[in-house]
Amino acid sequence: MPRTYTNRITGARHRPARKAVPPKKVAEETEKKSAKAEEDAKEAKKIARPAPAINQPPKDENKKAEPIKPSPAKEEKPLKKESKSEANEKPQKESQKESTRVTRIIALVNQKGGVGKTTCAMNIGAGLMRKGKSVLFVDADQQGSLTLGFGIDTKGKNTLYEVLKENCKTTDAIIKTSNGSHIIPSDLMLARAEAELALEPGRDMLMSEALAQVAGEYDYILIDCPPALSMPTVNALSAATEALIIVKPEFYSIKGVDLLEKTIQAVKKRVNNKLRTIGIVINMYDARRKAQNQKEIESIRNSFKEHIFSSYIRNVASVAGSPGSFQNIFEFKPKDAEDFESLVDEIIEAEEK
Repeated sequence: MPRTYTNRITGARHRPARKAVPPKKVAEETEKKSAKAEEDAKEAKKIARPAPAINQPPKDENKKAEPIKPSPAKEEKPLKKESKSEANEKPQKESQKESTRVTRIIALVNQKGGVGKTTCAMNIGAGLMRKGKSVLFVDADQQGSLTLGFGIDTKGKNTLYEVLKENCKTTDAIIKTSNGSHIIPSDLMLARAEAELALEPGRDMLMSEALAQVAGEYDYILIDCPPALSMPTVNALSAATEALIIVKPEFYSIKGVDLLEKTIQAVKKRVNNKLRTIGIVINMYDARRKAQNQKEIESIRNSFKEHIFSSYIRNVASVAGSPGSFQNIFEFKPKDAEDFESLVDEIIEAEEK
């Protein structure tokens, strides 16, 4: 309460007069108060305004504000636990998507034995590998000559028999050799497959289904067929994209080509419409019998419309002897590999036609 004073003479009570404040000081205090009020108002606006979003461009103040639409709430789905089979299939599916390679599957055929199919298969494959192509060899002959040529003992190993019987996956039967070749081997057990699968529905497509598991993993798959128009041969033609006929320039070898051609056309018509014959390879050409050889070659040319490769494989001892050393001709005696090198170039050229 403000203090008061009593006049001794009159007895009246009164308050002491205040000192007058200079007008200049009053104006300064008024300015300070108004400035403080403005600052307080700005602070209040900052607190009320929502913070801008991160990495969002500054808003255009002249642009009219649009009403904010609430985003629909996302439904949270429970995580599905993958089974073991799904987990195993996932990398296989991803690898199939990534792979865009077109595999040429070539069946080397002639129902006549002794024309050198196995030697040609080994050396053509080796030549393709030297050109940077990836190759899978398939031994479809129960004699297992191609398997022996790679020095493979099939004891305790999966072979083409197990693959056709669906006792193992195709990849489980592939053997990698010391020189980097990949092969599905065979042995005498393959002879049992024809009898055991005689009543199997769609048995002619068994090899096709098996090789489909590795299609796209290789540039070439070379199938060494047996010297007979048997179940393995028909299976090979059903799986192949191309047939390569190997002949020796002599009467008996050439006579069998007519029947083989009919078999190829029948398989193409009924089972595998993608099959085509890329040509005939003249093997074991003997320069000492040039006149006789030319006569037989002309007979082939006149009898069949198929292309005859211009690279003849000459009858050289080193070519016949190289499998005994478990080597191809490029490893065994490179200077004698000229014929196969030229033939491989022609086969690769046929890929582009």
